[in-house]
Amino acid sequence: MADIDPETLAADTWQLADPLDFAWFGFAPSDLKTQYRDSGDNPGRTAALRQMMEAEVRGKIGDGELAAYGILTAPKLEDTARRIPTTLFQAQSASIDWDQGIITSLGRTFAEIRVCGLEMLRLEAAAFTDPVSENTPRNKRGGGRISQYPQAREVLEALLAVPSYASLSAARLLEPFNRAYLDKFCPPDGKLPPVSERSLRNYLKRYRQELAETGLK
Repeated sequence: MADIDPETLAADTWQLADPLDFAWFGFAPSDLKTQYRDSGDNPGRTAALRQMMEAEVRGKIGDGELAAYGILTAPKLEDTARRIPTTLFQAQSASIDWDQGIITSLGRTFAEIRVCGLEMLRLEAAAFTDPVSENTPRNKRGGGRISQYPQAREVLEALLAVPSYASLSAARLLEPFNRAYLDKFCPPDGKLPPVSERSLRNYLKRYRQELAETGLK
């Protein structure tokens, strides 16, 4: 594996992670998500459930089950994202603005906070390998491996041309991506599995890297 620059790794992870204003819901337990969706006509219940979900996600970050990245703005300003120490989320005095993506704790303030699971950290730390769907007999790479990326790239090119999709994380883009992907490439027998969030994260990273290398946005 190639040498890894920790600063570059943190910046890449931050770009692909989910903003804090989505993470409180996206990483919450599924039963709380269901209750939250079903409580739309009860503002008090909705607010209480959101607090419970925020507490769950804060606990996961504090325990190291999730990783939070952000840009340090105090006591000094930094220009790149880095991983936020778990102790800042553990501290009882921590002040977290979930909608604005800001935490102030133990004398430090981080903004533009994004959250990811540990699986993403392992993927970012490893050399990039194109994810594969074993049921999709598409383009082969060296060694006989099968790549979905050419098809995924077609879908991403179309989706990301739409402003409302352009800056979405993989978690938010997954549903419209799979809808377009299956509509375009699913064979008559219907035996094409949807792309996983993990695969889509890698496809997004690869596609955005290609755009950056060619000078396109």
